[in-house]
Amino acid sequence: PSETLTVTVDTLVNIRNDSTGDLRVASDPHPAHTSYSPLNAPSLTPVQSSFAVKLMDKGTYHFHNHLNPAHTGTIIVQ
Repeated sequence: PSETLTVTVDTLVNIRNDSTGDLRVASDPHPAHTSYSPLNAPSLTPVQSSFAVKLMDKGTYHFHNHLNPAHTGTIIVQ
């Protein structure tokens, strides 16, 4: 599954884990996670929990679940 979200600069985004297992949010590419470091969660996000990140830079940022890289998303910051 893939999701896209568009926000403005200085927005706090909560990425919620509604899956059945833990996730670890990480910027692309997998496994380097070098495209946008604020999207690299410092730890696992358990089921029914959220990872919050404040997006301060305009751009298009792709991320994935490090534990299952097929689960992806995109955040467009305008």
